Amino acid sequence: MDAAFYWDMTYKEILTAIQAKQRHQEREMKLQAQMIHTLGSLIAVGVNSPKKYPKLEDSFPHLFKEQIEVQTESSQEPKVVQQNWEIMKARVEAYAAERLKRGEILNGDN
Repeated sequence: MDAAFYWDMTYKEILTAIQAKQRHQEREMKLQAQMIHTLGSLIAVGVNSPKKYPKLEDSFPHLFKEQIEVQTESSQEPKVVQQNWEIMKARVEAYAAERLKRGEILNGDN
């Protein structure tokens, strides 16, 4: 919390900011605990049976949701397919509209 904003806040706003910070820290701690547990499991598999070591996408599926993989018929290796251009176009347009709303320059060095 910025000191300049602190003095302009009401008691209720200060309590809300503190509670939000505590929730954020708790989520971060849970994420770290989950990552430590996953790391320990992967180390155990790597040491005891390295042939069964999972791929990165299998170990952390929640991090690779948007990546689409298709099995090719000739080989069993996954092939990454490019995302739909309409989705990409919509995202770029939304980004440009947000920058325009904030008054940022769209053409040039920005």
